[in-house]
Amino acid sequence: MSSEQQNRFFYFGPLLFKTKVDKYKDMLKKIKKEYNYNKHLASHINETYSYDIKEFKKNVEKQFNSYFNFYEHYYNTTLPSKDYIVEYCWVNIMKAGDSNPPHTHDGDFSCVLYLQIPDSLKKESDDYVGRDTAGPGGIKFIYGEDRPHCITDVEAKPVEGDMYIFPANLRHVVNSFKSKGTRISMAANIKLKHPVRYFSWVLKKTNTLLLKKLFLRN
Repeated sequence: MSSEQQNRFFYFGPLLFKTKVDKYKDMLKKIKKEYNYNKHLASHINETYSYDIKEFKKNVEKQFNSYFNFYEHYYNTTLPSKDYIVEYCWVNIMKAGDSNPPHTHDGDFSCVLYLQIPDSLKKESDDYVGRDTAGPGGIKFIYGEDRPHCITDVEAKPVEGDMYIFPANLRHVVNSFKSKGTRISMAANIKLKHPVRYFSWVLKKTNTLLLKKLFLRN
């Protein structure tokens, strides 16, 4: 056995997935400022509105299918079903001073999609000097305790059309910004149609068998 075959590394932690949505501009045009969503959220954002679930789903089905396919590869398992329900969908219309404290979502998986990033915020982010690589208006995903030799957070600057999909219980935070202009993002919570309790048991059993095979092989 070659040294390359003897060496292995393990995927570890939640699957955070970045993708692109082509029709984000069309989705932006269909925002209706009718039902204020603030009472359902932990955010410090004055304007949040519900978004049509069917309209959302038809524009992101390809992205969620890609996520589930990679999910099976990442955890070396097979999902009992890739059918899902979009439980909630809303838009966040952020302006200077707005922010979103560390929080998690309901459901099995969640996502954030960037629909509009003003030039003023892009410049503020480019001009920012500091250790926070997410920068003004950026997002940070947090997992585990902060310690040496561990990746415990992923930071990202918002880019129009970028979409992040992740387990709903993955903690994340959104920074405030100072510049004029409106930053618009969309978020949604989804639930697998197959009971999560059964899926969790399958995942645990599959990973246990995989680890046994790996250790027996070494």
